[in-house]
Amino acid sequence: MNALIAQCGGPTAVLNTTLAAIVAALHADGRIATIFGSRFGMQGLVRGDWADLTGLTDQELARLAEQPGAALGSSRYRPHDDEMPAIVELLRDRSVGVLFLIGGNGTMAAAARIDALAAERGVACQVIGIPKTIDNDLAGTEVTPGYGSAARYVAQTTREVGLDLRSMRGFEQVAVLEIMGRHAGWLAAAAALARGWPGDLPHLILLPETPIDVARVLAAIEERFRADGVCLVVASEG
Repeated sequence: MNALIAQCGGPTAVLNTTLAAIVAALHADGRIATIFGSRFGMQGLVRGDWADLTGLTDQELARLAEQPGAALGSSRYRPHDDEMPAIVELLRDRSVGVLFLIGGNGTMAAAARIDALAAERGVACQVIGIPKTIDNDLAGTEVTPGYGSAARYVAQTTREVGLDLRSMRGFEQVAVLEIMGRHAGWLAAAAALARGWPGDLPHLILLPETPIDVARVLAAIEERFRADGVCLVVASEG
């Protein structure tokens, strides 16, 4: 029996950590003959463009675990319905008994489609979805790998922008930071970690989960500006 791993969607600071951990666990298990890695996520899955990861040493895995990005290459490609049968037949032809798909919501949806079609066609392959998203918006998870690193970055960046804004208060008075996160506000909420004391920057954090009244937001910005001479707003893209 063989295994296949794919890194899908946007890269994170810990995406390779997950890859290294899966390979190490399969080595320890001893039941897997060949460990494949799909090049560029779902694209490699469709094309059968797979690398052999079986021979990776413990030292190589340790280095891989500390490297940001996606060592196998990733993509946001989503397989079309007419490409699904080819994926399942490749799994059969190459004796893949377990498929690991590392990704977010789109990847989990694709995993469910592959799993259903494999069962329908009698292909004995266990499909396992591994959470990966800076948005922290996967159901059934508390903290998704990738969120912590991104949240720390947001907090640090917000703190630095706030210090710059205070330093230039006679020139720049209001700044708005737009933070990623799709329709979830977890990443934008992490900007609150930049506050060192009550009333510290950022003054306002706007989340998609909370209805926003533009007039009230503008009034709050003006109030903070009059009180502090500056105003820093963090807004989630959702």
